[in-house]
Amino acid sequence: MQPRTGGMQLSCPTLAALAKYPKESYIPEHILNGYQGKSITKYNFFQSEKELFTEVAQTVGLIRRSNQVAWWARHPLAFLMEAADDICYLIVDIEDGFRMRYIPFTDAKNLLNSIAQRSESDIKGQANTEEEEIKYLRARAISELVKETANIFLLKESEILTGEFDRDLLCVSKYAAILDEIRSETQNKVIQHPDVISTRIAGHEILGHLFREFADAVLSKGDKAKFLKQIIPKQYLFSEHQDCYHKILQVTDFISGMTDSYATTMFKKLKGISL
Repeated sequence: MQPRTGGMQLSCPTLAALAKYPKESYIPEHILNGYQGKSITKYNFFQSEKELFTEVAQTVGLIRRSNQVAWWARHPLAFLMEAADDICYLIVDIEDGFRMRYIPFTDAKNLLNSIAQRSESDIKGQANTEEEEIKYLRARAISELVKETANIFLLKESEILTGEFDRDLLCVSKYAAILDEIRSETQNKVIQHPDVISTRIAGHEILGHLFREFADAVLSKGDKAKFLKQIIPKQYLFSEHQDCYHKILQVTDFISGMTDSYATTMFKKLKGISL
């Protein structure tokens, strides 16, 4: 299967820095040999992209962890990208939880200020409403965590460059305990809230149905399969000579590129709910 040309055409350093889990989709346990690093929690590429990521890794000089499989140590900048991702999700989730009234104002304020560490007079001088206080503390907390991340990165730089350090930067932060508390609070009061759970269930139903319908279509024949294949955009069209694995991957690419509203509309049309 030849890779599809076009797209964002990101450079090798950019792709490497985005790879939090620079390993192929399957590595036997005996090769991992009990390795516990953060970078193997998930994987970043399927078997079909193994050669492409190998080219990326070789171009930027990633440290190879095994000659038997496609598995490397992270690019140093991947640690900063991960930290930025974690900071935004954790801190903004508190603000969102307060805005949706899942987290009480006092709880949200105390959690954010345990990182922002601003005096009450300073907070009142910057905000006139509860919403403004939370926004102010959110900004200050993010600023503080950015500085903390930079300091840890410099402290661990030599271990990162050799591939020895393989943890998220914030887990060794002085704020690690409060970040765990924030994670627990948002998990219990926001992510597991019945309203959110209902939306997630609906998402699973929509995506599962779309995948089953289009996967069946590309692997079978008949009128319905023919009609469904006509819906798939040209950039995701496949050759009938391709094997099942690559046909299904192209269906996966098609569905993963859908916006929420497009996927919902498509689901309704295929189910006959909306014509």
